[in-house]
Amino acid sequence: MTEILLTIALLTTLILSYLERKDLNNRLMAKDLKDLKDNTQKDEPNQLEDEENLYIPLEDAREVIEKDIDA
Repeated sequence: MTEILLTIALLTTLILSYLERKDLNNRLMAKDLKDLKDNTQKDEPNQLEDEENLYIPLEDAREVIEKDIDA
């Protein structure tokens, strides 16, 4: 029974180290920064949040600040 558990632990360690080494080799073998970013960077939308909610009129901002100061 002990031999089976040790064998499973050894195989798990070997598989995980192989996957980690494969990932590191892909990063180290990049020919330039663009190649590295293409292989490692996830696609993210290049969108801003709703711009209407980001800005408030100056008068409203003053009121909010004054309420925070008074509170």
